[in-house]
Amino acid sequence: MKINNKIKTLIDKLLATHLTIGVQPSELAEAIFEPNYRDLEVVNKNGTVQMVVSFNDTDDDGESVIVKMRYIYNLNKQLMRIEQKVGNQQFKVQWDREHSVANLIDELELHLSALNNVEDAKRVIATVPQEFKSSIMERLKLAG
Repeated sequence: MKINNKIKTLIDKLLATHLTIGVQPSELAEAIFEPNYRDLEVVNKNGTVQMVVSFNDTDDDGESVIVKMRYIYNLNKQLMRIEQKVGNQQFKVQWDREHSVANLIDELELHLSALNNVEDAKRVIATVPQEFKSSIMERLKLAG
């Protein structure tokens, strides 16, 4: 089996993403005691827990602006997405677990397929979390 440092790094990143639950609501709640924080809202909505933290910040022009950060969790307390809203703008995605995992799988598939046949790649994939294996295998079949 051919595995280069890039493949090892990608597998490590995939595992780290899987194992990391992310910043927790209790940690964010502590920020409300900081002077520039304004409010905190927590909502249980459609199988997720959403937490919005608002604080005062200064924009590039030196003007005071309200920033809202929305943290979205699954019911296993795993951080799934972070969004940011500055002033009157719309919320913009800052980080998304599913998107990050999909990008890592795409890159892993590319590097595994370049160095190995599908059978060898299956042995590498056996080391990643079960929830990712079927997605990686499907992509390798399409590539092979």
